[in-house]
Amino acid sequence: MHGVKEAEELLLMNSATYKMLKVALTSDETIVPEQRNAVLAILNDRVPKNAALPLVLTQKAAADLLGVSRFTIRKMTIKGDLHPVRIHESWRYRRAELETIINGSL
Repeated sequence: MHGVKEAEELLLMNSATYKMLKVALTSDETIVPEQRNAVLAILNDRVPKNAALPLVLTQKAAADLLGVSRFTIRKMTIKGDLHPVRIHESWRYRRAELETIINGSL
C-alpha cells in the first residue's frame, strides 16, 4: 500500500511522463497527423467512440471531446471556427465538425 507522499510522487511521475510523451508526439514531424491525434486522444482519455457518440453534442460534450473549456467552445463559435445547429431551443455541435478539428484540419 502506498502512503500519501508516495501516491503524490506517482501522480507527479505520471504527469511528467504524460508531458514528455505529448512533447515527443507533437514535435516529431515523422508521425503522421492521424497517428499523432489517435495517440493523443488515448493519452487524454478521449478515444473516439463513434457508435456511442450522438451526431450532435452539447457545448459541454463538445468541450470535453476537444479537451478545452466551454468558454473556448464559445470563442470558437463566435470566431466562426465552429458552426452549431439549433435544435428546439438549444444549440448543438456536429460531431463530424469536432472530429475534423481533432484530426488537425482547422
